[in-house]
Amino acid sequence: AAGRFALGALGQLPEEALLDADSPEKPERTPWRPGPRFSPPPPRRASPPACTLRKHKTNRKPRTPFTTAQLLALERKFRQKQYLSIAERAEFSSSLSLTETQVKIWFQNRRAKAKRLQEAELEKLKMAAKPLLPPAAAAFGLSFPLAAPAGAGASLYA
Repeated sequence: AAGRFALGALGQLPEEALLDADSPEKPERTPWRPGPRFSPPPPRRASPPACTLRKHKTNRKPRTPFTTAQLLALERKFRQKQYLSIAERAEFSSSLSLTETQVKIWFQNRRAKAKRLQEAELEKLKMAAKPLLPPAAAAFGLSFPLAAPAGAGASLYA
């Protein structure tokens, strides 16, 4: 099936498009064949060239993990106050032996985490409050499992 064309479409092409390729009266280009300026794409390389962009500046300080004591102090301070003033940040960072930038970024990341957790909790509450019925079923007064009307459960043979 691949590589085959429907012949029915040929009847819809202009007559000059159907002329033989060697015909002297052929037009410069046919609708399905590109002109003489066409050149095939260059062969593909096995792997893409290495990316020359740097992700970080070369003199970047290596990542230093926070100690447990630093994390506890940061979390305690965050519970007290989610935003620190410049003076508070300077004092707090020196008390923890961290740079002001490290404290600033930690607070930014912690606020983002708090927001994410709060939104997830809100979504969980929404899901818990939603009825298990699809809206269309609730509109028709259906409930699952389908309950029999009162008196319908009585046996006909009793």
